Amino acid sequence: MSRRLRIVASGTLFITHTLSVNALPNQNTTRASAVRRERGGASATVLSVLAQFTDVEAYLVAPVGGGPEGAAMIKELETAGVKTKLCARRDASGIPAAYIICAADGTKSVVNHNPIPDVLHDEFIRLVAPLLTPPTPPGGPEPDLSLAPFEWLHFEGRNVQTTLSNLTGLDGLAIERGWRNKVVFSIEISRPGRQGQEALIRHADVVFFSHAYATAQEYTAPRPFLLAMARFASPHALLCAEWGRAGCAMLSVPTKEYFQSSAFVPDPRTQNHRTLDSMSTSLFESVRSGTPFYSEMGDPRAPSRAEVNGNSNGRSISRAENRSASRAAENRNGDKRRNRGQSTSGQGQDDWGKMYPESVRRASPAPSSSSEEDERRTITGASWRTSVTGTTSSAAAAKDIIEEAGGGDAFVAGMIFALSRRLVPGAPYSPGLQDVPGPDAEKGRWRLEECLRFGTEMVGRKIRRKGFEGLARAMEEVGWFED
Repeated sequence: MSRRLRIVASGTLFITHTLSVNALPNQNTTRASAVRRERGGASATVLSVLAQFTDVEAYLVAPVGGGPEGAAMIKELETAGVKTKLCARRDASGIPAAYIICAADGTKSVVNHNPIPDVLHDEFIRLVAPLLTPPTPPGGPEPDLSLAPFEWLHFEGRNVQTTLSNLTGLDGLAIERGWRNKVVFSIEISRPGRQGQEALIRHADVVFFSHAYATAQEYTAPRPFLLAMARFASPHALLCAEWGRAGCAMLSVPTKEYFQSSAFVPDPRTQNHRTLDSMSTSLFESVRSGTPFYSEMGDPRAPSRAEVNGNSNGRSISRAENRSASRAAENRNGDKRRNRGQSTSGQGQDDWGKMYPESVRRASPAPSSSSEEDERRTITGASWRTSVTGTTSSAAAAKDIIEEAGGGDAFVAGMIFALSRRLVPGAPYSPGLQDVPGPDAEKGRWRLEECLRFGTEMVGRKIRRKGFEGLARAMEEVGWFED
């Protein structure tokens, strides 16, 4: 299906308790209509999705509490294909937990409890040391330290100073040993209000932004937001954003290409109002073959095709383009590769100012409102509102509500897997390889817009199911890996 992908992700693990109520309680007793308990943690979730694909080795670096709950969490991750030997055990501590009270009108209240400390820089280096310096077998040759120990390194942007030390420390080690251009460093900037997290952007090759973070900076569309963030990024970086109901977007800093998926549109309801769980998987088409998942209609805040093509010469990915691309792919008898959109004119970082008006040229992002609001936005992902189409009763609509939480994690996982298919690491998206074509640069190469289609479809499929199981198989069944 693809070349091997060894990924190490650093983050946190916690238990989420979600209580569904009619209305948020005041100072009285409220009976919950449903209680759901599930594992949380962005990096762990991303790895569990990636582990569903073949030829993926997923390693998690995270603090894990002790007791039966900690052991159960480790067992669950190992069963999902995530290797936990790099995790830090906190046997004397409990398990971090988040309690989310969800009202019927969509409002939420969140209470967090974290009794265990995060993994600091010295401990992080000690945990990943077995990968960085493999042990020498008795009587065997010394290991070749110039070989990359993994292909991808991903961080949640939690503790800014610790994450910065981890990024710069491993970056220096990789340069010294000669494998920096063979490994992708990525960072997820998702929670508003973390002071100084913009300093992490320039040290990453791929940066993932959340809708909550962007809206906290008062941006209402992904294009001006990503253009503003480009001023913080390295010259070879890829910037990606999951934008809730407006779809997903990507900006290539070195090539100045901008791509945006179209807005999310729910499937039309059938006459019998079948639930999503009862519908055949064959009814779900693919973004690759012309999908009802996303279209250009539905979000007035999303930039129009004229705006995208007129200002940046980028491309908005529509259903019509997907259909024509699919037909062209079939006519090429299996050659599924599609050409990139026309890149934006300009020769360097100084030309970024020509791409967007003065109103969005900001020296730095604005601070967020309050920590309580930040927690709510972070936990709820993109803060989407469920939309139910057709004439249905309230009971039928309740059964058909789309599971929108987790779309951001599905997007990050989908983009990491898609970009790793002979696109990154590689020129011009890796340090030192801007002008050096790879030996098989075009063999099996995925284009940027194709990667965005893949990540977009992962979001569409995730929000139509509870949990993340079966996402990789669903992508395979619609023909993504036939080439």
